[in-house]
Amino acid sequence: MKVHLPYGEHGIDAEAPDTATVLLPERTTPIADPDAAVRAAIEAPLASPPLRQLVRAGQTAAIVVSDVTRPVPNTVLLPPLLETLEAGGIARGDITIVIGTGLHRPSRRDELVRVLGETGSNSSRFIRVR
Repeated sequence: MKVHLPYGEHGIDAEAPDTATVLLPERTTPIADPDAAVRAAIEAPLASPPLRQLVRAGQTAAIVVSDVTRPVPNTVLLPPLLETLEAGGIARGDITIVIGTGLHRPSRRDELVRVLGETGSNSSRFIRVR
């Protein structure tokens, strides 16, 4: 049997035995206001004090993000994280964004823009981890 699997941006067609059971992810309703949801999670995490209570002026911070191969909404997640860190006294230049590439090649400039947005990708403080 032919099946279309959610993979990458457009999915992938595959052949499976007719006797196979194909499990597909359940569709969920998108969050109405992602920005507000992220800010609420930063302000009231499940098992930690709020981030604003953990940061102090003069500290450094690292934020680890996946590379372009993982569909993570970094352009929604990063701005409130960066704002919270900066409001706590950590200078933007003391915040490092680590691109977790795993075994993948280093990210290209266009991929950094996709993953981090134009503003984040212009930062000189990127480290690619292999």
